[in-house]
Amino acid sequence: MTGEADPGDGGHEDLLRFWTVARERAKVATLPGYFAPSPLAAVPPPTWSFGEDPAEADRLLEVLLSGERHSIAVLASELAAGEEAPTVGTLGIVVDGSGRPRALVTARAVTVLPAGEVDATVLIEPAPAAEPGAPVLIERLQVLYEE
Repeated sequence: MTGEADPGDGGHEDLLRFWTVARERAKVATLPGYFAPSPLAAVPPPTWSFGEDPAEADRLLEVLLSGERHSIAVLASELAAGEEAPTVGTLGIVVDGSGRPRALVTARAVTVLPAGEVDATVLIEPAPAAEPGAPVLIERLQVLYEE
């Protein structure tokens, strides 16, 4: 929900190494959609980071990994044109502020609530100026593997 990350130079090798270890340790090889008949043909899920800058990306990632908060939220009206809402089971690799892969996550639940009903388990909250009844898309994440 916070944008796709660019792993930068050398980042692709880090991403492939992370994905190889993460899919084994998280036991996700049975999940459809990301896996081909041959492990060599499997493509890593999309990478993304939290926040607007590297420091914020690092801080919010650490909050997620600590288990303190586990959901992200965005005003439904702020989804980019053509951007689809996440679906349950969607995998993603969260990178830190330097673009290093740190966590394999899955969407455990996706709900829409009025902004006034968003609770404290939300890691990234919708804009504070949101009307209380404005629809907010909430994606509950589960960390499957972390480094």
